[in-house]
Amino acid sequence: MSSLGEMIRPDADRHPGATASDRAVLHGPVRPDLIRDEVLGEIFAETARARPDHPALIDGAATDAAGRHPHVTYAEVFACAGRIAAALARRGIGPGDVVGLWMARGPDLLTAQVGITLSGAAWLPFDAEAPADRVAVCLEDAAAKALLVSA
Repeated sequence: MSSLGEMIRPDADRHPGATASDRAVLHGPVRPDLIRDEVLGEIFAETARARPDHPALIDGAATDAAGRHPHVTYAEVFACAGRIAAALARRGIGPGDVVGLWMARGPDLLTAQVGITLSGAAWLPFDAEAPADRVAVCLEDAAAKALLVSA
């Protein structure tokens, strides 16, 4: 059985620029017991049903008046992600399609990722600071059906 690293870069050790950490990432035994045939949307939906009131996203950079970090529950994220998935479906976007995602890191980005996977589509991420012309070229190359951006 081959390791993932051997399949990706069988010659990683022959590259003089490869650091020890590079080699550690590229090599190691395959753990079939850890491989599951699931997608993010299914995993998130299952978690939202099992723990709807638990925090899904915590804003570690902010605090409320009581000194707690604000959070969004699994139920709240799942509801918003479901609305995103439904909006994509109304536009004919589903399994096998690509949706661009041009947003800053944060709760909206993570919610959009879940929504896209619930629709069955795949997301194509862009750095929030990426130039518009580069994003346009990548969207065209990927035949993306939509682009989600921050409001």
